[in-house]
Amino acid sequence: MTQKFLTFLSMKLQTKILFVFLSCLVYACFRYHYFGTIPLNDFPMFVMNKVWASSALVLFCFSILSTIKKTKRITGYLCFLCSLIHIILSLCLLDPLYYKKLFVNGQFSFFAQICLSFGLYCFICFTPSLLLKNEVNQTIEPQSSLRKVCKVAISLSTFFLLVHTSIAFYPGWFKFQDWPAYLPPISLICFCVLVIVSIKKLLHKNC
Repeated sequence: MTQKFLTFLSMKLQTKILFVFLSCLVYACFRYHYFGTIPLNDFPMFVMNKVWASSALVLFCFSILSTIKKTKRITGYLCFLCSLIHIILSLCLLDPLYYKKLFVNGQFSFFAQICLSFGLYCFICFTPSLLLKNEVNQTIEPQSSLRKVCKVAISLSTFFLLVHTSIAFYPGWFKFQDWPAYLPPISLICFCVLVIVSIKKLLHKNC
């Protein structure tokens, strides 16, 4: 099964996906372990959760930007898998010990609730649109209402993801003195990437 999947992927696409994952992995290790203060025993779940989350976001961007159906489909499916792992790990780690910014007096803050709920909304919108779009592209006419629904779902996913990556974490973005080796937070990088991709998508749509 694995061999068939790898055969289906072009070498260029395999390289691109591997580069995304390794880049996120290396950056997280340097920022949180080598330059930061996160102990190595938190690597398997806490740090890897950031790797899966950032990989999912970049793959999401590839999926919405690509004009090649094969690339769009594969990066979309991989985004779904990375997102699912991120959700599971986040639920396991959802404790003030790991995410102090999300809690106030032992309870979720208002911004934390928005962050978590919008992350879930993004996943809910993106998953059906991903599965439907593959069928829509093959069987439904370009001007169909179902195709339009898929486009709206992707737009909503992008909006929810922008909020999810920023609202609970942005206060720490501007405390440059707290950045290990002046390496910016992964959430800030992800937010900037998504903003650039969203602008590019809007400009392309209006051309």
